[in-house]
Amino acid sequence: MPVTPELRAQILRYYHVEQWRVGTIARQLKVHHGTVERALRQAGLPRIGAVRASRIDAYLPFILETLKKFPELRASRLYAMVKVRGYQGGPDHFRHLISYHRPRPLPEAYLRLVTLIGEQGQVDWGHFGYLQIGQAKRPLMAFVAVLSWSRRIFLRFSLDARMESFLRGHVQAFQAWGGLPRVLLYDNLKSAVLERQGDAIRFSPALLAFAAHYHFEPRPVAVVLSAQGGAGAGCLFDIKTQKGQIMKHVMKHLQLPSGLQSGLPMAIDDDWSTEQVVAVAELLEDLLHVIHSRYQVKLYDYWKATRITQFEVDGSEDGEGQPF
Repeated sequence: MPVTPELRAQILRYYHVEQWRVGTIARQLKVHHGTVERALRQAGLPRIGAVRASRIDAYLPFILETLKKFPELRASRLYAMVKVRGYQGGPDHFRHLISYHRPRPLPEAYLRLVTLIGEQGQVDWGHFGYLQIGQAKRPLMAFVAVLSWSRRIFLRFSLDARMESFLRGHVQAFQAWGGLPRVLLYDNLKSAVLERQGDAIRFSPALLAFAAHYHFEPRPVAVVLSAQGGAGAGCLFDIKTQKGQIMKHVMKHLQLPSGLQSGLPMAIDDDWSTEQVVAVAELLEDLLHVIHSRYQVKLYDYWKATRITQFEVDGSEDGEGQPF
């Protein structure tokens, strides 16, 4: 009879907590006593009762050494190997004995992280392939930010992953959320991390200045604990694995960054040639770069004047209405 996880949990609980003997557990659970013994041995307990001599004893060193090198080797193959070395037992009983000695993988422990409201979020870039614009092949990137407590997602597409686009995505996310978390987690994306060796990390100076301006703490995601992102990491993974559905949804519910729903689309003709589209897109990109380079101080002053304060992030005393 196979030992299911539920049955194994019951056997271990009755054996350790209730101090039941093997026979009592077998009778109450209506299973064979060998099933109970096998579950206890798989949990690391020594064999119960008197151990009789067996034909396999002389071959145990060879079997254990082989299983140590090849833990997934089938019992039938092991039987053939010991058979040519003189083993006289049958294959069925041999398979039963091998189940006692096969090494068990050590269970890996996970820590479930629980975050407070407004405490933490996670930011990342997602790559959604490429767009062919005339003769140019542009990457389609998605800035993704997730609030760890509510799993609220902010997503904006971009044709590059430059620092300007990265920081602009933060500002738009803060505006959409009506606030910002106290801590933002970053993986090894180039926009945030310049160098990393183990737990030692060096963030981009631009990101550090941005974090100081908006009063949040940038924090790296631990390398060996990829689950540290918690709910936020799961949402980022879902976004990256559902690119087709996201693109359909975006094209169906297109919204302009300015918030306008009419007017601007009418200024663009439907019969533009590819060269016209490329020319206008490059012009707008260059214009945005020039504006940012020449009016960076004024832009920062405006963002500072309209920045959500930490009091506004926390909200009212009862905490109602917070997206975090």
